[in-house]
Amino acid sequence: MIKLQDLLFEQKDISTDIGYVRGIHMYAKALGFKLKQKLKFEKRIFNKEKRKVKSYTHGKASTTLNYIKPTGIDYPEILSAQAIADAYPGSTDWRTRPVNWKNLYQVISVVAEIQKNCGLRFELTGADDTYHRVLGYESDHTSGYALDFKVIGSNNDNRQNRVEKAIANYIINNDNVNITYINEFKKHTSAGSGGHYHLSIDPSSTDSCYFHFIKDVNGNSITGKALKAAEKIKLANRLFVDRTYQDLDPVVITRKKLTWRQKQKAKRTRKNKK
Repeated sequence: MIKLQDLLFEQKDISTDIGYVRGIHMYAKALGFKLKQKLKFEKRIFNKEKRKVKSYTHGKASTTLNYIKPTGIDYPEILSAQAIADAYPGSTDWRTRPVNWKNLYQVISVVAEIQKNCGLRFELTGADDTYHRVLGYESDHTSGYALDFKVIGSNNDNRQNRVEKAIANYIINNDNVNITYINEFKKHTSAGSGGHYHLSIDPSSTDSCYFHFIKDVNGNSITGKALKAAEKIKLANRLFVDRTYQDLDPVVITRKKLTWRQKQKAKRTRKNKK
C-alpha cells in the first residue's frame, strides 16, 4: 500500500493544510482512482494578491459560501471544500474549516481495497466538497469520513453487484471498521445529485445502509445502521457457508463440494465409526 507520508516528503509545505490536501490528491491518483474535476476549481496560476473570491451555492443548498479560486494547485471535487476554507482562514466552523485530511486518508484507503477486490476502477465524485458544505448540516462528508464514487464506464446491475459483494466481504473481514454504505443508484436520497455509491467509515454515523443486491437470510435487501447491517451480512454469509459445505466429512475439511459417490463413501465411513 502506498503511504501518504512518502508522498508528502515531496511537498515543500507539508506543515500546512494545503500541503496535506495536495498529498491526499496525489495519494488518490497513485491508487488508481480517477478524480472528478469541476471547472471552477481547475488550476489557475495568478498573482496571490489578485486571487478571486467568488460565492458558491446550488439548488439544494441552504446557504451560500465564498471560495477562492486555487493558486497553483488543482482541487478535485473530493477536496473542493478547501477552496472554501481558503476564503475563511483560521475558521473552526464546520462550514468553513479546512478539509480533514486524516479522515479522508482513511476512507480513501478503505475504498482502494474495495476497488482492488472487485476488479473495477472507480471515479471519486465527492467527499468533503463544496456541494456538501452548503447543504446546511453536518454529515459524514463534512467530517471527511465519506466518499461518493462510481465505476468508470457502465454502472449496470452486474457491476453494482460486484461492488456490493466487495464491500460485504470487506465488512466480513474487518470488524474494526464501521462501514455505512448506500447504493444511490437504487435508493435516492434527498440531498443526492445522481447515481453513485456512498461509503462512510464514521464510527458514530447514524445513517442507514442500503445494499440492493446483498440479501439477508430472509432474502430482503440489507438495511439498518452500520453495526446492524454488518450483523445481517455476516449471518447471511455464515448460512451460505453452512449450506454450501454441509455434506463435507467433518474430519477432512476440503472446502470442495463432494460428488454423489464421495458423499456415499463419507456416510459409510461415519456409520462404520459409530
